[in-house]
Amino acid sequence: MKSNLSKYSTRFRDLDPAAADRAQASLERRLEGFRLSLDLTNILPWIKGPDVLDFPVGTGRFYPNLLGRYNVFGYDIAGEYIRRAKIQNPEIADNFWECSFEDIRKNRLFDSIVTLRTLNNIDDTEVAIRHAASILKPAARWIFNYPPSGARYHDLREMLSRHGLRVIREKQYDFHAGKVRDSILSQRIYGYYVRLIEVGLVPYVVFRVVDCIFASRGTRLFVCEKSTS
Repeated sequence: MKSNLSKYSTRFRDLDPAAADRAQASLERRLEGFRLSLDLTNILPWIKGPDVLDFPVGTGRFYPNLLGRYNVFGYDIAGEYIRRAKIQNPEIADNFWECSFEDIRKNRLFDSIVTLRTLNNIDDTEVAIRHAASILKPAARWIFNYPPSGARYHDLREMLSRHGLRVIREKQYDFHAGKVRDSILSQRIYGYYVRLIEVGLVPYVVFRVVDCIFASRGTRLFVCEKSTS
């Protein structure tokens, strides 16, 4: 693995089992169930098969929903996450590999790549885009999210275009993933809202309405298609 990794990537490269356990346990939260439903609703219709890469696989919240529909693959810089994915899916254990956007594995091309809540944390966004494009088949899709507050948001489309990726869909998405809730008051209000979700007082339909109202302060979902030329 190359050494020029972002702090974000290094943190996950060095992830230990205890930290992975804590991340896995967080999936039991009601809020995370709502966010997964949001992911599936917005992303599944755009996926092309048969070969689909979940990158990074992380705690394994997304790719299990693709099993039985597509040939599923998973990359992640965290060896611990890859180890767990192999154990949980022994029949396709060879489809999971340790690698990063900074040092990508290039021995296979994919029809779709799904990258959630990661790209804005990588220091060299253009390297990540170039590497993602390099493992896509012609006319394949890369689906990812990126916040308007991200450092490269305003030239994101230009970078994508340079590497043969055309944005075919962009929409407001996932208020929770935003980084604008920085005032003490807004943090308190949001914390109270999350507590109401966790005790079951906020149904999913209300969560979706709130997400739509405040999504501009969250992140954006991009669906890109690779050039055939």
